[in-house]
Amino acid sequence: PSRSQAEAQDKLEELKAELGGGPAAADKSPKPAAAKPEPEPPSRSQAEAKPSAPARNKPKIAVDNSGPGVAKEDAVNIMTEKVPAGILKQFDEAKWQDKKEAYAKLATWINEQEYSNELFEAAFWFIRIQLKEFKEKNVNIVKAAI
Repeated sequence: PSRSQAEAQDKLEELKAELGGGPAAADKSPKPAAAKPEPEPPSRSQAEAKPSAPARNKPKIAVDNSGPGVAKEDAVNIMTEKVPAGILKQFDEAKWQDKKEAYAKLATWINEQEYSNELFEAAFWFIRIQLKEFKEKNVNIVKAAI
């Protein structure tokens, strides 16, 4: 045998000895190491039980009317008091193009106002209501709202 073959044979003997093969196992080929069993993926209930990542200083919006923030019912009142009636009336139109235009006008109007949490939350609730709790089927209206 060549030098590299002899070195490989020596290395093989060392590995056999480390694995507990001893001299009797020298004639046998080495056994592959037992594969570690892969952990099973967590069940659906375990995955749901894990806490979600903590929020990173994001504004909190009261989505369930509990806690601080503008309540859903108050949001409609705030928006009807502050937003021009012409914009609000367009949301009641039957044509989606009119509703799309209403969202554009509302966005322009909001951007012209001085920022306040109350206005932001009221606008959020108002848009959520207009989009049927975000279940609006007309993608053009949803895109306009975003």
